[in-house]
Amino acid sequence: MGRVQSSVGLVTGIPIQETVDKLIALQAQPRDNLVARQKVLGAEQSAITDLTALVLGVQFAVRRLSNADLLGQKKVTSSQPQLLTASAGSAAVAGNYQFVPARLAQTHQVISTGLAARDEALGGGTLAFRLGGHVDTAISLADLNSGAGVSRGQIRLTDRSGATAVVDLRFAQTMDDVLTAINTADGTSIEAVADGDLLRLIDHSGGTGNLRVAEVGGGTTAADLGLAGINIAASTADGQSLVTLFAGQRLAHLRDGQGLSLRPELPDLAFQFRDGSSLQVDLDPADEPAPQTVGQLLERLNAADPARLEARI
Repeated sequence: MGRVQSSVGLVTGIPIQETVDKLIALQAQPRDNLVARQKVLGAEQSAITDLTALVLGVQFAVRRLSNADLLGQKKVTSSQPQLLTASAGSAAVAGNYQFVPARLAQTHQVISTGLAARDEALGGGTLAFRLGGHVDTAISLADLNSGAGVSRGQIRLTDRSGATAVVDLRFAQTMDDVLTAINTADGTSIEAVADGDLLRLIDHSGGTGNLRVAEVGGGTTAADLGLAGINIAASTADGQSLVTLFAGQRLAHLRDGQGLSLRPELPDLAFQFRDGSSLQVDLDPADEPAPQTVGQLLERLNAADPARLEARI
């Protein structure tokens, strides 16, 4: 048996389902208002949290401004970072700096003669002192002129034909750098060689004028190299002596860079005095550090027997 279903009142004609839905929605409106309000409060809370984080970030940043090191930070940028990198401290002076490589690194190896053991004594020997010296082409310019060194600058060379050239020695580090700069200078026929303890200039121009050396820009480079005042009608000119012993001279630079071989196992020097007495001096005793400079060596000698022995330059 079938039945009739309808959401409309059979007698009244009122849409019952729609009416019920609207009544339910009306009853749920306070709940919906609470849900909407809760969403608004949640959004406000999230905004306050974000604002708090931003304020804290500003506060921390402002506190860092009181740090002088932060305000004094410097940044260094190299035009060729593959060749040169640098860092700068707070005391660095801002500006542009130009660097010119003076020398490239090269491998170096030194091999001694064979010994049975590393602590084997080499035996006695003779140590001779003499006046004068010679200019080692690898010697540092800082070791010339009794440790006063050479002021870097430029010099002007004029050969006997009248041709001139300005030689740039601002970046020279060794005597070999000086010789290379002079001998490769364009415009003149002047050759520089190290002869004994001085520099010698040789004119190959074949001219009849004077061979001259002059400073450039009021410097003292030529004078420090012993070449100041050269102005002669000759094809060869010798400079002044550049190499002398001085107290600060490192012992490792003596004897063409071979230094002195000091052994704590044996006396290094034996002296025979005119009265027939003798004295042996250990320059490197086991309980004291080895002397590193000529001045320290003299102190060690003079302390050995002050009444009979005095050493000085």
